[in-house]
Amino acid sequence: MSSTDLLDVTTMQLFDAINAAKEAAQSQDKRPHLGASLAGNECKRKVWNEFRWIANKKFSADTLRRFADGHASEDIFAEDLERVVEITDRQWSFKDGHLGGSIDGFLPNGVPGFDEPMIWEHKCIGADKWKSLNRKLGEYKMMRCVERLLLDWNFNYYSQAQIYMHYKKADWHFITVASAGTRDVMGFRTPYDDTFAYESIRRAKAIAAATEPPPRIGAKNMFPCSFCDFSSNCYEGADPLRHCRSCRYVVPRVDGMFTCSLTSDELSIEAQKEGCTEWTHHL
Repeated sequence: MSSTDLLDVTTMQLFDAINAAKEAAQSQDKRPHLGASLAGNECKRKVWNEFRWIANKKFSADTLRRFADGHASEDIFAEDLERVVEITDRQWSFKDGHLGGSIDGFLPNGVPGFDEPMIWEHKCIGADKWKSLNRKLGEYKMMRCVERLLLDWNFNYYSQAQIYMHYKKADWHFITVASAGTRDVMGFRTPYDDTFAYESIRRAKAIAAATEPPPRIGAKNMFPCSFCDFSSNCYEGADPLRHCRSCRYVVPRVDGMFTCSLTSDELSIEAQKEGCTEWTHHL
């Protein structure tokens, strides 16, 4: 084996070890509420499964790095943004029953050229999505209707924006979108649509209140089911994780709590994680 080949093998072993360690260390903490960032997902069953902690989500090392890049991107651009505008209410949050969420920030004086108060949200996306968004932005600028871009580009982001505006009582939402590494950034605003916001909130609350999983929307080997974290639960009979959230006897309440229908006990978050010997699943 040549020295070059030996170096290649050593490098592969190093990065394989790093990736394995990173994947093994990923947190499996579950969000206690149904997040506004998930509420607009096309599959109600996926939203319900995530809210009920049906399975652990396992991400590759590359995906975990993209998540870290996204978090770093927000802080990097927030620093740049604060050089010219005021940002308040960083990570301001709300909770309404089981529905909840937090914003990246609030721009009380708007931005140069548009001085209306706005919610600020930041996203970091990959190269393909960046090209798609950049192309759409150019088209919408030509049509002079950039305010409709978010709905066309990403329905889930649009639903999230409307829910945030509703609870923050804001009329405008400003999203900044960065390429990987925050090398390039674009931004555009979206107006509040009360009808859409109310429907998004109604849908999310209905999913949270459901005592049975909603219907499937596809098939095992078809998109989006083939890439879903819960595909094995939906199509292969895999048991959900054993705890109160996934149990047939748990009852979600409108106040954001859960009750056990066997014992009538109100269940704390810690109790929900533990479950009991009477556990029976839905699936």
